[in-house]
Amino acid sequence: MALSKKYNLFNRDFICLFAINFIATFAFYMTTITSNDYAVKILNADTAMAGLASGIFVIGALFARLYFGSKIDNINIKLLIYVGIILYLIDTLFYFIVKDIYVLIVIRFVAGLCYGICSSACGALIARIIPKNKRGVGIGYYALSVIFSSAIGPFLAVLLSSKNAFNLSFLITAISIFLALIFNIILKVRKLKISHQKQKAKGLFAYIEKSSLGISSVVFVLGICYGAILIFMSAYTQALDTINNNYIFKFSQAGAVFFICYAIVSVFSRPIAGKLFDKYGANFVILPSLVCFVFCLLLLANAFHPSLILLSAIFCALGYGVATSSAQSLAIKLAPVNKVGLASTTFFIALDLGIGLSPYCLGKLEPILGYANLFNICAVLVVFSVFLYYLFVMKKNNP
Repeated sequence: MALSKKYNLFNRDFICLFAINFIATFAFYMTTITSNDYAVKILNADTAMAGLASGIFVIGALFARLYFGSKIDNINIKLLIYVGIILYLIDTLFYFIVKDIYVLIVIRFVAGLCYGICSSACGALIARIIPKNKRGVGIGYYALSVIFSSAIGPFLAVLLSSKNAFNLSFLITAISIFLALIFNIILKVRKLKISHQKQKAKGLFAYIEKSSLGISSVVFVLGICYGAILIFMSAYTQALDTINNNYIFKFSQAGAVFFICYAIVSVFSRPIAGKLFDKYGANFVILPSLVCFVFCLLLLANAFHPSLILLSAIFCALGYGVATSSAQSLAIKLAPVNKVGLASTTFFIALDLGIGLSPYCLGKLEPILGYANLFNICAVLVVFSVFLYYLFVMKKNNP
């Protein structure tokens, strides 16, 4: 593809991939929150089993990324998306009839596999269709698909779950996935022709891209810290309300609006960050974004007023949001041309693993340390990620 400055980024294929990834991620957030409440309220499961039913989704996604990551650059990706979407739709229909917590766990694992397939395939294709000189801004715009879904999905799921409208939540999810099938029909990207002269990777590097390991180590740490925000925000802000209940605008209300605020700021910040990435390089964008993420976590840990929760959302968008989209662009930039799909998959494996391990690992510490101290610990972890970035990315690649 020619590196033309007149290249239209928002073409048919970009819009289709954006929509498919948005729907796949929207379904993830909808069913993760809904299935947790469904397990407790309808299936009478304890919180541990309900948590397992929610969290095993990420394990399924990780399996899919590991398996297809080694094949993603050599197969018909559009066909793979078809398989992922159709299985995703069938699996979602089983939510309507599930009556046992163990069956729900299986459904959630399969859903994770389907999400991992769709997300990996879309990430690999988007890396192919965006010209090299527009990768930063292109990935920045594409990453908004996750931002929108991470705001709309949790908000809608919490709203419906509070009214015990579980079947309506599952129905909305199923209809959304069906729409993704329509977008994949419109998608016209052909299979990439792979040179037969390439060397076959063996062992671990058949599943992950070596050039992406440095930036992926940073992303793994960021995933752990963002996972803490995702999982503990609701309980943390409700706990703050019990201590400070004299505000008209409650902490719990601020916690609910957090992700909406995060999404709105990200709409503006990510494309701008992408342009700066393309013009000045990765270091110019990623290092300040890591500092912003530290501020986000410190504000959360020391929030004495609901407005500080919303202020932390702004820093989260400028921090975690910008850092992860820029890191994905960097992972693709550093990879050989025939390994961009595997590089994208490696990035998401690290991110999923961080978010997936976070609830269990930090959840073990919460009864001992409390939510505020957990966010303080996460702030220290982000500072540690700056060291990782310097050691494994800046010193080796000087991006």
